[in-house]
Amino acid sequence: MNWLLFIALFAGALVIWALIEAALNWYVKRDSRRAVDKLVADALAGRLPERDNSRATHEIECDSTGCSVTPLDKRAEPARIEWRDVDRATAFKRDLFAVDLLCLALIRADGSAVELDEDMKGWDAFVQSLPARLPGCAKWESWFADVAFPAFERNETEVFRRQESRAIESAVAA
Repeated sequence: MNWLLFIALFAGALVIWALIEAALNWYVKRDSRRAVDKLVADALAGRLPERDNSRATHEIECDSTGCSVTPLDKRAEPARIEWRDVDRATAFKRDLFAVDLLCLALIRADGSAVELDEDMKGWDAFVQSLPARLPGCAKWESWFADVAFPAFERNETEVFRRQESRAIESAVAA
């Protein structure tokens, strides 16, 4: 009789555990889906997601003539690019194994570039100001989803190309 009671209690505990596991699994999936849906809706509405840059190692600083990426520990010189020298801007993601990192490369005509990413202080203001700094640059909300999804893919997207470069390429091709 004691064995039957033990088996019944054990089976009951397994059923309760399975129900709790299923409920938690459903809740986590639902909650994650809601977070993704909110992120996409915010992006389409032109709102940037809230960021915690407390662990940032670099800061983006922009002015009327260009943009600098400065290491917060000041051990290295800032990387700087002038707006007039930006030939192309390309958004992409880096796969950091568990997460993706949204990046943007400001590329000069000679191929050298300054790379910025969403973990840097000043990212939000930087991406919002790009269309004003680089006339013809796509707005963040028009390229974010193309770069962000699907996850763990590079999803490289050109968001700006200087018109003079296009005119030269067309003339050379003709």
